[in-house]
Amino acid sequence: MKIRANSMIPKPEARECFEKGRKLCEIKQYSDAISLFNDTLTNQSNYFNAWNYKGFALYKLKKYYEALKCFEKAIEIKPNYLNAWINKGKALYRLGKFEQSIECFNYLTTLKPESDIAWKYKGLAFKNVGSLKNALECFEQSIKIKENYAQLWKKKADKFLNEGQAELAKECLQIVKKTLGCNCNPLIQISEILCETGKIQNAIDCIEIAIRLKPENDKLISKKEAILKKYSNEVENE
Repeated sequence: MKIRANSMIPKPEARECFEKGRKLCEIKQYSDAISLFNDTLTNQSNYFNAWNYKGFALYKLKKYYEALKCFEKAIEIKPNYLNAWINKGKALYRLGKFEQSIECFNYLTTLKPESDIAWKYKGLAFKNVGSLKNALECFEQSIKIKENYAQLWKKKADKFLNEGQAELAKECLQIVKKTLGCNCNPLIQISEILCETGKIQNAIDCIEIAIRLKPENDKLISKKEAILKKYSNEVENE
């Protein structure tokens, strides 16, 4: 059955209910939010944003199977709904359905190759099925995307500085810092793969890059120390 575009426009009462639920999600009141999303969907069953957000709330409550069904419903209504595809892939990953998760993120990286989240989770799924080479490539792609995005904001900061707009430049540089900070997780994953493949010094180098991105993160320092302790002989022999 083909759904007409105008039938997918949210009704005012459905939108109002949905927005209340979305705001509850922002303050992590997921159970109450789900109740509001249910009311929204009773009012308008093809409200794909409500299906996606209901799934998101269920996901946060670790009800991954129920969340998956919501994401699939959102995609059924809007087939190229990127956020729902990302969430579906993440739910499949949490359910341990790594091959299906890879298929999902394969589609996503074709549909939106600049999605760093898709590449990261695709890498995690490959890692869990033991496909380390593919995992490594995915994590590297995720990092590259974030670096390119950060570089755009760095150029904006330079432009504002040249124009004497220091506050705007500062805001841009904060985005650069936050963006690059997102690369810590992929760097950790790469480090773990390098350890598994015997490239210990390279693994330590990755952790050191992550530490430079987030020097206040004690867990990264502890991770580096744990690698040095576990592989001290290998590091000395490299």
